Amino acid sequence: MVNVVISMLGHQDHGKSTLIGRLLYETKSVTAERIREAREMSEKLGLEMEYCFLLDAFQEEREGGYTLDTTRAQLRHGNTIFELVDVPGHKEFIKNMLSGASNASAAILVASMKPGEGLQDETRLHVSMARLLGIKRVIVAVN
Repeated sequence: MVNVVISMLGHQDHGKSTLIGRLLYETKSVTAERIREAREMSEKLGLEMEYCFLLDAFQEEREGGYTLDTTRAQLRHGNTIFELVDVPGHKEFIKNMLSGASNASAAILVASMKPGEGLQDETRLHVSMARLLGIKRVIVAVN
């Protein structure tokens, strides 16, 4: 088996956790029990299915809508295990971002293009930190 570590980069609330959650859901890499829990949490908050709840472990993350610490999730495709590392997007948690991205060989940069959002300071900081860590392969995902 080949193991590929991919770090998610980008500003807070631009969709990093949601993208990982959706990938896990679509590839059937998450248990039915975890999906049920995420649906129930979403309903309690009056929301439709929040795929990010498949990852966010802390209640504060779920209620606040942001990631505090790194979370790792795996999905398989053929002979490859992709380890997706969800990192915090808020600048106050940059140490956690660096810790989570330090072993990555590639990254997915998630950027929201909603009016008034676009490339934020944290997005630029994440790109700079990824370069500093030697991450040369970056996929840009526009949300």
